[in-house]
Amino acid sequence: MLDRKIGEFNQETITGRAAFGRKITGCIPGSMPIGQNNERNSFWILPVEAADPGRLIDILRREGFDATAKASSLQKLVPEGKNEEAVPDELYLRNLVYLPMSPRMNEKDIQKLCSLIAKLHVVNKDLNIEN
Repeated sequence: MLDRKIGEFNQETITGRAAFGRKITGCIPGSMPIGQNNERNSFWILPVEAADPGRLIDILRREGFDATAKASSLQKLVPEGKNEEAVPDELYLRNLVYLPMSPRMNEKDIQKLCSLIAKLHVVNKDLNIEN
């Protein structure tokens, strides 16, 4: 199986996925993308931090986008004797939403996805819910 994976490796797929990921992260609010400063991000996954992950997922799914939460085995390491809330300005894993990641999405789909995320972000700011 590994031989098959290595034999079928295609750098263009990774390059295309990274270009797609940069398009998405470039059009959503700056406080949401995770790992955008990673110069070698291949965008295997596209997580964002959302003030209300359930609401974002519901809205995106209703509009035909397969967003999800907890699609990863990521676990936050919290220093002994502290809880997650005790460490300010850090990412809360429970707020992660994984956006659909398909370089086959057309420009119209990308703009729709970005628009939905931006609208929810504005609503959250109006309600004083911070990302």
